Parts: sequence; structure tokens; C-alpha cells
Amino acid sequence: MISIWVVLYLILTHWISDFVLQSRVMFNNKSSSNYYLFMHVSIYSIITIISWLLLNIISGVKYTSVTMLIIFTSIFISHWITDYITSRITSKLAKEEKWYYFFLVFGIDQVLHYIQILTIYSFFLK
Repeated sequence: MISIWVVLYLILTHWISDFVLQSRVMFNNKSSSNYYLFMHVSIYSIITIISWLLLNIISGVKYTSVTMLIIFTSIFISHWITDYITSRITSKLAKEEKWYYFFLVFGIDQVLHYIQILTIYSFFLK
């Protein structure tokens, strides 16, 4: 079982890498430009993998470069797929001013990210 402190650390890392470090340009354009989506997901994945490495250094766990590459790739692909779909849906809903559905999809996006993070962490790093 993952400790509550690790879960909070993973959520904080997600918030920083998904929101704080996402520029306005990335936010405004990732729904229509794969370049900006790639930039956002790359920054997200790099920050996430660095934070997970720090977590594992603190706990004394060591992983091979191949394992870390697989983890990075898993984070990147799962985040890319989720944001590719949800950013296009939320962009359309925002243009139509359908705010209830916009926030519903945004919430689903976040739940999917948390499931992905906890699944990848549990599978590889626990």
C-alpha cells in the first residue's frame, strides 16, 4: 500500500508539472497544436520523472536506466493521450460556453491523470 505522504507527494508533483510549469502559450495552443502539446507533455514528464527519482533516492531504491526510460515513456504516452483528447473537447466546450461540461471533462482529465500516476508508480516504483 502506498503511504499517504507518497500520494500527496505524487499529487503535488502532478500539480506543479501539469499547471504551474505549463505556460499560457502551451495552455492556449495544446488543443490545436501537437507541437505545444508535445512541449507540455515533455516538461510534465521530465519534472515527474525527476521528482520520482528524488523520491526513490530518499527511500534508497535504485532502478536501472532501462526501467527509468520505460517509466518516462509510460508517463509521457499516458499523459499525451489523455491531454490530446480532453484538451480538444474542453477547447470546443469553452468556445461554446458550455461551462458545466467543460469542468466535467476537466475533472475527468484529472481523475485519469491520478489513476495513471498511481498505476505507474505502483507497478514500477513500489
